[in-house]
Amino acid sequence: MSKNSYEKVNVPFDAGSMSPKTSPLITHVPPRVFFLPTAWREMNYIIDYCPVEIGWLGLVEQPNKNDLLITDIFVPEQEVTGATTEIDEQAHAKLVLDLDSQGRDVNKLLYWGHSHVNMGVSPSRTDEEQLAHYIEQLETSDFFIRGIHNKKGDAKVDVFDVKNNLLFQKVSIGLWAAELSETRKEELRKTVDTNASRPAARVNVYPTGYKGFSKTYMHHHQQQLTAQSNVVKKTEESPEEEETEVITQEGYSYHPYIYTSKDFSLEDIAAMAESLGVSIADVHSAISINPMDVEEALIEAFNIDADEAWDAMKIAY
Repeated sequence: MSKNSYEKVNVPFDAGSMSPKTSPLITHVPPRVFFLPTAWREMNYIIDYCPVEIGWLGLVEQPNKNDLLITDIFVPEQEVTGATTEIDEQAHAKLVLDLDSQGRDVNKLLYWGHSHVNMGVSPSRTDEEQLAHYIEQLETSDFFIRGIHNKKGDAKVDVFDVKNNLLFQKVSIGLWAAELSETRKEELRKTVDTNASRPAARVNVYPTGYKGFSKTYMHHHQQQLTAQSNVVKKTEESPEEEETEVITQEGYSYHPYIYTSKDFSLEDIAAMAESLGVSIADVHSAISINPMDVEEALIEAFNIDADEAWDAMKIAY
């Protein structure tokens, strides 16, 4: 085993194979493609408006190492049918000249998108040939983006990393939101710290063996305790155990555990629905509104008392 005096570094590769193997030295993170809101809306309007296939080109910025941002789209002259769109070299050159005359950087014209109308977004042979032509024309850029969309909202956006000879297919796409400034972040932190406060914790007395806080109570038949009585019980089997105190009020014993939605399966919810005479959807909706206290949710949703709510929960649980 060799030793070296170099500082400890991260090793991004695995060179331990004992059989012939080819692998990249560095693991490449797929890029993400974003649209400025106006470019996104214009593209989707074109797709929705045109009854046949239609193509467009776009300017692309690279705001950071892993993100690509489509800022503008343009619809050049082209021949279209229900299943094809062709932007020839003359139409492409005309668009380049127009952009150059406006002072735009034509080297950033690195996005080609087109609509498949109502068909799927997998590329055709013609699509692949057109793409290969665009990539061959690249001179100063290391990447190119191809997007295929349809009226259903489906999309297949691929990034061709020419520099590293990599193809990233079906990459993540979305609308671009600029990063918050540090000043604005500090303002938001101060606002949250000032305006957001937590309520004081409720502390209840509860039987030994349970943990937590509660506002719910179990049916009085469980312990058969009388109103406003304190019962201290020691079992003969374990007289050394600590005394357990249960505080009751009006014939009920307080229960320290709040049942949440996580305590009940779909089968449990179905049992509760049958017990209450309502639909499974109604019970699920009630629990969704107050998932942290199922008993309270049932009481409020179905205008029942705590006994009925607990009976329904007991059947399910």
